[in-house]
Amino acid sequence: MPHLRGVVHTPSDAVELIARRHGEPAFDAAVAAAEAGPDLTNDNLFNSWQQRAAPMGYAAWGPAEQAHAMAGRWSLPAVNAYFSLGL
Repeated sequence: MPHLRGVVHTPSDAVELIARRHGEPAFDAAVAAAEAGPDLTNDNLFNSWQQRAAPMGYAAWGPAEQAHAMAGRWSLPAVNAYFSLGL
């Protein structure tokens, strides 16, 4: 899967954003999950990884954000199809 940097032509500020939230246990665990990468062998493992990495996608990780992140499921075939477009 290509990284989203190929879609957005703006310098990444990820290092700065990660540094700001370093020390938040849920965020640090999400960074570790993101760095380890997803398990692409099946939908359940991919969904589990998405849930572990979810705190990185939110400005805070309170009850509302946690509920939002756990709603629905990711479809591995859909993700693969989206990123196969060669953007």
